Amino acid sequence: MRSSGDRHLGSNPSPAAANFFQERSDWLKNSASRGFARGRILTRRGSIKIECPERAKRRGVGVSMLYFVYILKCADKSLYVGCTNNLERRLYQHNGSKGGAHYTKVRRPVTLQYSEVFSNLADARKREAEIKRWKREKKIELMGHGGNNS
Repeated sequence: MRSSGDRHLGSNPSPAAANFFQERSDWLKNSASRGFARGRILTRRGSIKIECPERAKRRGVGVSMLYFVYILKCADKSLYVGCTNNLERRLYQHNGSKGGAHYTKVRRPVTLQYSEVFSNLADARKREAEIKRWKREKKIELMGHGGNNS
Protein backbone atom coordinates (compact mmCIF):
# COMPACT_ATOMS: atom_id res chain seq x y z
CA MET A 1 0.00 0.00 0.00
CA ARG A 2 1.07 3.57 -0.58
CA SER A 3 1.70 5.85 2.37
CA SER A 4 -0.20 9.12 2.56
CA GLY A 5 2.98 11.09 1.83
CA ASP A 6 3.44 9.56 -1.62
CA ARG A 7 2.48 11.60 -4.64
CA HIS A 8 -0.18 9.50 -6.34
CA LEU A 9 -2.16 11.29 -9.00
CA GLY A 10 -4.19 8.31 -10.18
CA SER A 11 -7.33 8.85 -12.16
CA ASN A 12 -8.01 12.41 -10.91
CA PRO A 13 -4.75 14.27 -11.50
CA SER A 14 -4.23 17.86 -10.48
CA PRO A 15 -4.41 20.48 -13.24
CA ALA A 16 -0.60 20.61 -13.25
CA ALA A 17 -0.41 16.87 -13.84
CA ALA A 18 -3.10 17.07 -16.50
CA ASN A 19 -0.92 19.50 -18.43
CA PHE A 20 2.17 17.34 -17.93
CA PHE A 21 2.13 15.70 -21.34
CA GLN A 22 1.64 18.96 -23.23
CA GLU A 23 4.41 20.70 -21.28
CA ARG A 24 6.75 17.77 -21.73
CA SER A 25 6.05 17.58 -25.45
CA ASP A 26 6.63 21.31 -25.91
CA TRP A 27 9.85 21.21 -23.91
CA LEU A 28 11.19 18.20 -25.81
CA LYS A 29 10.44 19.86 -29.16
CA ASN A 30 12.39 22.96 -28.14
CA SER A 31 15.17 21.26 -26.15
CA ALA A 32 17.33 20.48 -29.17
CA SER A 33 17.41 24.12 -30.21
CA ARG A 34 18.45 25.13 -26.69
CA GLY A 35 21.20 22.50 -26.61
CA PHE A 36 19.74 20.27 -23.90
CA ALA A 37 20.24 16.58 -24.50
CA ARG A 38 17.59 15.32 -22.11
CA GLY A 39 15.11 16.99 -19.79
CA ARG A 40 13.88 15.87 -16.41
CA ILE A 41 10.72 16.58 -14.53
CA LEU A 42 10.96 18.92 -11.59
CA THR A 43 8.20 18.71 -9.01
CA ARG A 44 8.00 21.64 -6.65
CA ARG A 45 5.16 22.85 -4.45
CA GLY A 46 2.64 20.64 -6.21
CA SER A 47 3.33 21.98 -9.68
CA ILE A 48 5.00 20.08 -12.49
CA LYS A 49 7.29 21.61 -15.03
CA ILE A 50 10.10 20.40 -17.25
CA GLU A 51 13.62 21.57 -16.61
CA CYS A 52 16.98 20.43 -17.87
CA PRO A 53 19.24 18.77 -15.26
CA GLU A 54 22.06 21.28 -15.81
CA ARG A 55 19.82 24.26 -15.04
CA ALA A 56 18.44 22.55 -11.94
CA LYS A 57 21.96 21.89 -10.66
CA ARG A 58 22.93 25.53 -11.18
CA ARG A 59 19.87 26.61 -9.21
CA GLY A 60 20.60 24.08 -6.47
CA VAL A 61 17.26 22.32 -6.91
CA GLY A 62 16.97 18.54 -6.74
CA VAL A 63 15.73 16.86 -9.89
CA SER A 64 13.20 14.08 -9.48
CA MET A 65 11.37 11.91 -11.96
CA LEU A 66 7.82 10.71 -12.24
CA TYR A 67 6.99 7.10 -12.96
CA PHE A 68 3.93 5.79 -14.75
CA VAL A 69 2.00 2.55 -14.44
CA TYR A 70 -0.10 2.04 -17.53
CA ILE A 71 -2.54 -0.37 -19.13
CA LEU A 72 -2.56 -0.89 -22.90
CA LYS A 73 -5.25 -2.53 -24.99
CA CYS A 74 -3.81 -4.63 -27.81
CA ALA A 75 -5.33 -5.26 -31.23
CA ASP A 76 -6.48 -8.72 -30.09
CA LYS A 77 -8.32 -7.06 -27.14
CA SER A 78 -5.84 -8.38 -24.58
CA LEU A 79 -4.45 -6.05 -21.87
CA TYR A 80 -0.80 -5.26 -21.12
CA VAL A 81 0.36 -3.64 -17.86
CA GLY A 82 3.70 -1.85 -17.69
CA CYS A 83 5.78 0.74 -15.86
CA THR A 84 7.99 3.50 -17.29
CA ASN A 85 9.45 6.93 -16.56
CA ASN A 86 8.65 8.24 -20.05
CA LEU A 87 5.17 7.29 -21.19
CA GLU A 88 5.35 8.91 -24.64
CA ARG A 89 8.58 7.13 -25.51
CA ARG A 90 7.30 3.81 -24.18
CA LEU A 91 4.08 4.03 -26.22
CA TYR A 92 6.18 4.72 -29.31
CA GLN A 93 8.31 1.66 -28.52
CA HIS A 94 5.23 -0.53 -28.09
CA ASN A 95 3.67 0.66 -31.35
CA GLY A 96 6.39 1.55 -33.78
CA SER A 97 9.91 0.55 -32.95
CA LYS A 98 11.91 -2.65 -32.69
CA GLY A 99 12.16 -2.07 -28.94
CA GLY A 100 9.35 -2.64 -26.52
CA ALA A 101 7.80 -5.79 -25.14
CA HIS A 102 7.56 -8.83 -27.40
CA TYR A 103 4.00 -9.32 -26.17
CA THR A 104 2.86 -6.06 -27.75
CA LYS A 105 5.03 -6.33 -30.89
CA VAL A 106 2.88 -9.13 -32.22
CA ARG A 107 -0.39 -7.46 -31.12
CA ARG A 108 -0.07 -3.99 -32.65
CA PRO A 109 -1.52 -1.43 -32.64
CA VAL A 110 -1.86 -0.86 -28.91
CA THR A 111 -3.76 2.01 -27.27
CA LEU A 112 -3.28 3.58 -23.87
CA GLN A 113 -6.33 2.84 -21.72
CA TYR A 114 -5.22 3.92 -18.23
CA SER A 115 -2.25 5.42 -16.41
CA GLU A 116 -1.25 6.39 -12.88
CA VAL A 117 1.61 8.66 -11.82
CA PHE A 118 4.01 7.99 -8.93
CA SER A 119 6.89 9.97 -7.49
CA ASN A 120 9.19 6.98 -7.01
CA LEU A 121 9.97 3.78 -8.85
CA ALA A 122 9.41 1.42 -5.91
CA ASP A 123 5.77 2.46 -5.51
CA ALA A 124 5.17 2.31 -9.24
CA ARG A 125 6.61 -1.22 -9.49
CA LYS A 126 4.52 -2.37 -6.52
CA ARG A 127 1.38 -1.02 -8.15
CA GLU A 128 2.32 -2.62 -11.48
CA ALA A 129 2.78 -6.00 -9.80
CA GLU A 130 -0.53 -5.57 -7.96
CA ILE A 131 -2.45 -4.81 -11.17
CA LYS A 132 -0.76 -7.67 -13.04
CA ARG A 133 -2.11 -10.12 -10.44
CA TRP A 134 -5.68 -8.98 -11.08
CA LYS A 135 -8.11 -10.75 -13.37
CA ARG A 136 -9.12 -9.03 -16.60
CA GLU A 137 -12.51 -7.96 -15.21
CA LYS A 138 -10.92 -6.06 -12.33
CA LYS A 139 -8.50 -4.29 -14.70
CA ILE A 140 -11.42 -3.25 -16.91
CA GLU A 141 -13.24 -1.96 -13.84
CA LEU A 142 -10.17 0.11 -12.90
CA MET A 143 -9.98 1.54 -16.43
CA GLY A 144 -13.65 2.46 -16.23
CA HIS A 145 -13.16 4.59 -13.11
CA GLY A 146 -10.90 7.19 -14.70
CA GLY A 147 -7.43 7.66 -16.07
CA ASN A 148 -6.71 7.93 -19.77
CA ASN A 149 -9.66 5.96 -21.09
CA SER A 150 -10.07 5.56 -24.83
